[in-house]
Amino acid sequence: MGLDWLKSSEEERQALYRTTKEIIDNLGLSWVQLFDQSLGMTFRLEYPTDNFSKGTIKRAYAKRIYDWIAANHLDLAVRISPELFHPSLKSDWQRFVEDKGQYGQVTLCFADQRSLSRRSDQQPVAETKVAFGRDYGFMLDSAVSGMVMGLEEYRGRYYPLSLGPDDISLAIPCKTGVQQIPFDHRQSKEIWLRELDDPGKHGFVFLVGPAPQIDGCYRGLEAQTPIRDEQLDRMAYAFEDADAGSFALYRINVIFTV
Repeated sequence: MGLDWLKSSEEERQALYRTTKEIIDNLGLSWVQLFDQSLGMTFRLEYPTDNFSKGTIKRAYAKRIYDWIAANHLDLAVRISPELFHPSLKSDWQRFVEDKGQYGQVTLCFADQRSLSRRSDQQPVAETKVAFGRDYGFMLDSAVSGMVMGLEEYRGRYYPLSLGPDDISLAIPCKTGVQQIPFDHRQSKEIWLRELDDPGKHGFVFLVGPAPQIDGCYRGLEAQTPIRDEQLDRMAYAFEDADAGSFALYRINVIFTV
């Protein structure tokens, strides 16, 4: 059984501090960025860093930092601190996304700009940052036809991404080749997205496959509602025995700025 961070000692939180410091040094993150991404809060630089180094940071903060590391940087954490982080913390969904996900087949597009942003196959984060309020979408170059569903990841939680004209349309038809998503197939027109609330890095995942599997993946999901871990794992299981050419998983990361 893993450590219960809500009952952790000062020594255990000091150990987490040392591991976290080495992780952010490897990633090139500042403490301000770390706290923003893991806690969703902006602090003065010296707080709660001082408390963290002394092991007196709030236990609830320690738990959220630990969970954020496990969800986003587990491989690095296991190498740095195997006594705190174990490979078994990685979910079947996380393994599925890391093993099958492809960068470089999704690009950003904008309502106010007809040329596409640069491809992101060499850089997992799209080069173009998106300002709050700017209408954007995606161009997907798919090698597989069928149905496509979208998921948006923010701070370790995944949310359904509506790809059709309403919040119920969580999956739409997908052809081989280049197409814009989201898209209203009934009226044959683009649908634009707009971010207004959550700055920082968002991960987008587009799963393309046969209609029966995709239908089973999005059944029971609701727009704007976080997807439970067991639901995500079931999505991975739906494709574990599928032929490699029958489905595809495409990824892009986008930075949103105020």
